[in-house]
Amino acid sequence: MIGSVLTATLVEARELKSGRLTGMVNPYVILSIEGQKSQTDRINPSSDPVWNEIISFDIVTGREPIVIQVFDIADIGRDALIGETQIPLETLQDQYKHDEWFMLENPKNAALGGKIRINLHWIHSRRKFLEDILKIQDLAIEEDKQEKAMLEAQLANMKKPFGFI
Repeated sequence: MIGSVLTATLVEARELKSGRLTGMVNPYVILSIEGQKSQTDRINPSSDPVWNEIISFDIVTGREPIVIQVFDIADIGRDALIGETQIPLETLQDQYKHDEWFMLENPKNAALGGKIRINLHWIHSRRKFLEDILKIQDLAIEEDKQEKAMLEAQLANMKKPFGFI
């Protein structure tokens, strides 16, 4: 899969629940796939954070899921896992952009979690991707030609009764 790239835009999260008494979290996200790992910026206390961060990964096999983990920065000790989800790459094989909400679950504490919005785009075949774009453009051009022909016919009909326009 030479040239295969997965682009993830971490948009936002909602209803993040932590074990803190205040209920507020200082969240960040770790994405990992095929031995690669990347982390978002840490957000000031918010249960509904917005990141809008773009992270890209070079995909070698395409067999592993992307793992998304949301953590709460700890004042003392280790950061706490709020929740996680896994997304199989097979669900992205159409090479379209997928903008979706995913539920975050905490395997050790069901009271924690929330949901996260991620835009995922996996281009595993640049040739097929470009061929698909060209097909879409060809269809749009054909529709425009048909509309132009219809407008020209309407204009011709408008000129007939007057003869001099």
